[in-house]
Amino acid sequence: MSDDDRITRLEEEMKRLKAKQQDNDDDAAVKYRSDQYRYSRIDGQLGSQEIHGNLKGLNADDHPHYLNSTRHDVSARHGDDVIGNRTVDDTSAPTGNEGKLTYLFSWLGYMIKAITGEANWRTIPTTTLKTAGTHISAANPHSGSAPTVHNLVDTTNHPVSGLTAGHFLKATGEEAYAFGPHGLTAGDVGALAKQSGSLPAATEGNRGQFFTVEGGTGVADQVYVCIKDDNDDYVWQQII
Repeated sequence: MSDDDRITRLEEEMKRLKAKQQDNDDDAAVKYRSDQYRYSRIDGQLGSQEIHGNLKGLNADDHPHYLNSTRHDVSARHGDDVIGNRTVDDTSAPTGNEGKLTYLFSWLGYMIKAITGEANWRTIPTTTLKTAGTHISAANPHSGSAPTVHNLVDTTNHPVSGLTAGHFLKATGEEAYAFGPHGLTAGDVGALAKQSGSLPAATEGNRGQFFTVEGGTGVADQVYVCIKDDNDDYVWQQII
């Protein structure tokens, strides 16, 4: 191949490469313009919050609070008017520490009613815990009220029937009592049993005991007490 042919071929190859480079530049320009278009579309959708609603899976009619320019964390979006009313059921006993608002409010109402003892959770109690505590801690909490006095036996407070004259109310056990004869002996009260005839021997065992010598017809009784005299002897001393 001659030099002229080589030069001609090189010139043609350079034209082809230049044309290809131009095509590549054109493709890049097209891609750039396409990307810019898509970016502008996304910016426009974000600005109109169209994407925001779609990301939530909602339409404008589903939840309008998500499809406006107001921040979602303000009270206007989640205040009482948006949340709506809840009804407290103070008959619902607590079953745990978590639950929906209705359950939580109802459980609190149940506990408030249990503490106050009122018919429902919102009734003002007749007293407060502070007042009750002050009353309990007082030295004489009932000083302002007069005591109720009544007879041991009466028809209203302590009605009884079937009593026997001369009987006593006495303990019949550690936690029981009843009416009956006293059942005491002379020894129970430190006295000798009733005796007649001559005085028994004056001994230390009879010290302080009384003894009655009954008189016959027209004769007065004689009463004695056993004592120790100044000679340390025990004697019966007549006192009547």
